[in-house]
Amino acid sequence: MEKEKNESFRKPADDHFSRVTNARIEMLRRFINRSARDAKAETWDKIYTTLKPFLSGAEAETANEPPPRLGPAYRRHNELVAMTSNQKVLLDEFSMLSDALRKQVLKQLATASQNAEATQYTSLSAEENQLMGYFTALPAEEEEKQLLEITAIATAELQRLRRELL
Repeated sequence: MEKEKNESFRKPADDHFSRVTNARIEMLRRFINRSARDAKAETWDKIYTTLKPFLSGAEAETANEPPPRLGPAYRRHNELVAMTSNQKVLLDEFSMLSDALRKQVLKQLATASQNAEATQYTSLSAEENQLMGYFTALPAEEEEKQLLEITAIATAELQRLRRELL
């Protein structure tokens, strides 16, 4: 009797949920019970918007806030659009280096570019602006050569850090 009563209440709720989200309730059950590995992104978006009012805790408190943006500030700045992919790679690699290696790379690029002037990007630090000034003053062939050398330095640094961690 109790089971029949629960079934009679659950059936209209299941139908309403399926109608609102255009997803079967069984998909949600499998996902919650971890028997389904994943759901399509658009399916999950529909399910989540329906469930959001019923969530509690930290998820409910941040439901109205936009998702956090990861990465350094220059990645989100409008000036990034104007940068070439080589410049973006250079900034990523430069951010991974230790202070001593940063100075070495700056000295190397200063010599190659004959101490060119720093760029004026507002989204970059003074050190990164100096780096970009040196890099953009190089001819294309020299840019590629210097970027390959800096990539080798950054790779060696990351391998060293990985060995220290393990």
